[in-house]
Amino acid sequence: MELRQRIWSLMGPGRRQAAAEAFWSNPELRTMHQQAEALLAKQLKARPVFVKRLPSDRKAMYLSREMGTNSYLFDAALSAYHFAGHRSMLTDFLDAVGIPHENGSYETVGAAQAPTSEQLEKAIQQLGDKYRQLDLVIYLGALVLQDGRFWAHLRPIVERMEKELPSEGEP
Repeated sequence: MELRQRIWSLMGPGRRQAAAEAFWSNPELRTMHQQAEALLAKQLKARPVFVKRLPSDRKAMYLSREMGTNSYLFDAALSAYHFAGHRSMLTDFLDAVGIPHENGSYETVGAAQAPTSEQLEKAIQQLGDKYRQLDLVIYLGALVLQDGRFWAHLRPIVERMEKELPSEGEP
């Protein structure tokens, strides 16, 4: 199974709904909202105007179910989810691996050097005492999905961490 589907599965309904709500409540994503509405209309076999007029909570419900089938929607919702409710984990991780950032936002093109496996392991160990293992796997997996080249050393760590999760997952 592909990493995106594994993360989708690990998130469970509650985190998916939180991600969809974070996406629709972020006014900086208006352009993405329009694209998401068009994609949802297509997925739901509905007229775009119907989706556009839905209240945000209904759009979030539909998005939480449909984002697993569309990488664009999934990536946008996952990013909104992390910035809305997990920013401290983002900033702690980037600080721990020495990547300059502005409140969790960073540039990998030319501005930073990819962290080594050792740096990543040390940072994750530090974060393991502060954050839930499942939340770490979801966030770190999202980084790999966002830029697989830059985070190439992170992929095997995420895969190992996935295997170490309790079979039932965490709440």
